Amino acid sequence: MDSFGSSNSPVGSAPRILLTGATGLLGNHLLRTLNGQGHVPRILLRPAASRRPLEGLACEVHSGDLLDPSSLTGACEGVSIVYHAAAEVRIGRTRPDLFRSINVEATCRLADAAQAAGARFVFISSADTLRGGTATAPADETAPFDSRHASPYSESKHEAEQALIERT
Repeated sequence: MDSFGSSNSPVGSAPRILLTGATGLLGNHLLRTLNGQGHVPRILLRPAASRRPLEGLACEVHSGDLLDPSSLTGACEGVSIVYHAAAEVRIGRTRPDLFRSINVEATCRLADAAQAAGARFVFISSADTLRGGTATAPADETAPFDSRHASPYSESKHEAEQALIERT
């Protein structure tokens, strides 16, 4: 592990946090929010990933990869909350195997590592898993998933949601 930005830990009894996806759009915004609240989360960062999105942000870098189960165990050590914002996100219908291995299988392994560490697991899914509604009949999380026009991304995020729900 190495530090990026400030290495000061949050004061008091603030929870130790692991954040995945910190270089992506949503994860980076979450990192900024956590920093604004005084947290210096640990982030899981692939060795080849650009650190540019992290410039000026406080975090503890744990080098690893969602596809490497041993790096997930190490990343979860000593944390009490895991925010999982990382995902394979691309437009198109190629490589459904890659979507599934990252968005479903790696998510389940990370949830297992979080549970083994005694950490709460917060999965950040996607609005793409919701069925469309209308002004007179809006849809919500209880509406059944409509796979007729689903992409490999939305299918994999829906499958991850279902896998995590079955575990609770």
